[in-house]
Amino acid sequence: LLRIVALSAAINVVSNLVLVPIYAATGAAISLLLTQGFVFVAALFCARPYLKADFEPLNTLLKPILSGLVMGGGLFLVQRWNIFLVIPLGTLIYFFFLFAVQAFDADERRLLRDAARKLARV
Repeated sequence: LLRIVALSAAINVVSNLVLVPIYAATGAAISLLLTQGFVFVAALFCARPYLKADFEPLNTLLKPILSGLVMGGGLFLVQRWNIFLVIPLGTLIYFFFLFAVQAFDADERRLLRDAARKLARV
């Protein structure tokens, strides 16, 4: 855990030194995102032996990240649209792509299907 903290501090300092002079507040935000992303992934891998659930890095990390990138790209194309259209569109793109890359297991798909049926009755 100490190694994760030390390495994340180094990542944060270096990325701030590189990004903040060029991009100002946006650079600081990107630096923070990189650092926190590293801490999350490293802590997840360190906690892996203690987790009771199966941990599959592909489903747990890569597929949602990829879906988020696709959603971000789609929303970038329609960024000038009304926010009340963009938010539902982003949600649809994200979940559609999660289904397309099969990020949900059978239990999760059943849970989502049951929730959709309950919402349809309302």
